Amino acid sequence: MALTKLADTLTVSGDPARSLGLLDEAESLFRKHSALMAVSRVQRLRGIALLRLGRWREAEEQLQHGLDSSRAIEDKIESLAWLAELADEREDTALAREHRVRALAECAGFNTPMVRSMAAKIATSLGVSLPA
Repeated sequence: MALTKLADTLTVSGDPARSLGLLDEAESLFRKHSALMAVSRVQRLRGIALLRLGRWREAEEQLQHGLDSSRAIEDKIESLAWLAELADEREDTALAREHRVRALAECAGFNTPMVRSMAAKIATSLGVSLPA
């Protein structure tokens, strides 16, 4: 997990290209040890790094793989939110909205503080308010 945290930090701090090598190494280790839930996180983080590099097709592929292989609801919501951001970058507002609506729907029925926070952010980006 240290490799993924470092890679995430590099992407956030403006060095997404450098994070890609760390993510490749992390994915190899996770697959070797059958930590498949961690692989979906690596795919999402790789997608974010690729998005930051403007490599949209590859970013979409990785984010979609991360979404498809996620089991945790928070991971699914986060992947959908990043897919929405990618659609915004491509100026595809309809697709961005579709991803956000789907992410908000994923939040339904989950009442954890993290999911509530994610739902509030998504609702704000959609211009809707959630019931209290």
